[in-house]
Amino acid sequence: METFTLRAQLTTPIIKQGYMTLDAVLMSILGRGDVTDLLHCYDELYFASAGFLVAPTPDKTKASFVSSLRPQHTPEWLDVIKTNTKSDDLQIGLARQREGGNITNSYSAQVTPAIEWYATGHMHDILDIVKDVFAIGKRRTSGYGEVKLWEAARWVSRYARCDLCQSRQEAAHQ
Repeated sequence: METFTLRAQLTTPIIKQGYMTLDAVLMSILGRGDVTDLLHCYDELYFASAGFLVAPTPDKTKASFVSSLRPQHTPEWLDVIKTNTKSDDLQIGLARQREGGNITNSYSAQVTPAIEWYATGHMHDILDIVKDVFAIGKRRTSGYGEVKLWEAARWVSRYARCDLCQSRQEAAHQ
């Protein structure tokens, strides 16, 4: 395992809500809730950061989308009207469909050239997993968060360097 930086170079603005931690990104891609084989984990905490926007522009843009609450898309409506029906064949009338209607969701989109994560784990294995991911964040299919390139690079923190220097000094004095 090694300490590294994972970077996704972006071509379009990203809609990022929440922290977007690297372990959560990997769990989402792999469809499983455990990535201890990829990331260092101690006491049920992964050694992986949230995603940091690299040199973002100061302005955020609003992105609005219409969501349909039509019964076909929202099965909960069937549960609401079930008590008022006499047969198992549920039909939702036009009046109820109009009640569901459409709503508008607004998001903040951020223009940034890249997003980075810092982690300790198997860098090459993680890079192999994310290399085929073409978009990240919310509203990916609407063109937001398109990834041009994935990169990973090893790094040594200043604390690790200090530990290394300290061990060398201790060895020299013995």
